Amino acid sequence: MPIVENTHKIEHISCSSYCSFERCPFKYYLQNLEGFTRPEGNTVALDYGRIMHLCLPLCYEGSAANAIELFNTEWALTNYGNDDKVRNPITAACALRNFASMRSDRLRPYDLVKMPFSSVNKNEKEKISDYEVSFCLDIGGALPFVGRIDSPITFRADKSIWPMDYKTSREVSTRLLNSLSESPQAIGYALATSHLFNIDCKGTAYEVIRSSDKNQEVQFYPSYVKKFQIVEFMASLNDTSSKILEHNEKKNWPRKRTGCDSYSMYGIASYNCQYKLLCSVDNWMDASKYFARKEKFNLFESVGDE
Repeated sequence: MPIVENTHKIEHISCSSYCSFERCPFKYYLQNLEGFTRPEGNTVALDYGRIMHLCLPLCYEGSAANAIELFNTEWALTNYGNDDKVRNPITAACALRNFASMRSDRLRPYDLVKMPFSSVNKNEKEKISDYEVSFCLDIGGALPFVGRIDSPITFRADKSIWPMDYKTSREVSTRLLNSLSESPQAIGYALATSHLFNIDCKGTAYEVIRSSDKNQEVQFYPSYVKKFQIVEFMASLNDTSSKILEHNEKKNWPRKRTGCDSYSMYGIASYNCQYKLLCSVDNWMDASKYFARKEKFNLFESVGDE
């Protein structure tokens, strides 16, 4: 079991940090607390998705022109250029035009909801949409539950309120949609929306936009969430919060070998844990020189665990 020298000030838990710890406590420590990353890591997909999240709400105006202009402005700041054939200003413009045509006022089944307050964003390097909503909930555990919803929406058919999340992906398939269904994010965002609007939220909706240099696809997918799933999720989240604080206090973070490889986690070919090298040696610090440290993202000013 890896022993570390320091403790951290941990003040919240999110869907991503929850999943990171459940995959492997040591991975959670390296990623969410220490910020270790491989220097050669390719972040173009993350930056592409981040900028698309900012631009997509502008497509509901009836034209993609403003969204494309904003994308080009933000993309120029990344210095990626057109090196990635799938993610670049040309493919983004095609995707945004397609989204604008598919989600025109006449065709879309929902309307965006703008909250009467600004979402918290203390990271000056990242711009966020006016529709994004940050939340911090006391759910009775050792750590509050936090996150950020891309936009609340109301279904036109029944006026029900749902959280919606944009996903940019290389594939738009049944496999992907099934992975979103009843996921921690789907359940957690439904829980948050229930509190924000004082309702029994039915689930979380997704807009999946394909990242491709060949053809454009967009798929709207509502993932229904049941009440018992929310109750179980809260109990698991609170249990994990207690475990995180316990490991932090003891300065030990177990390696969970079931999380090292994609086969043991998912049964299909995918990505291995990016920290596998650190778990291949007796003293993980001997291999830490091959990693860099990134600035940790703070959703709230006083929060610093991811």
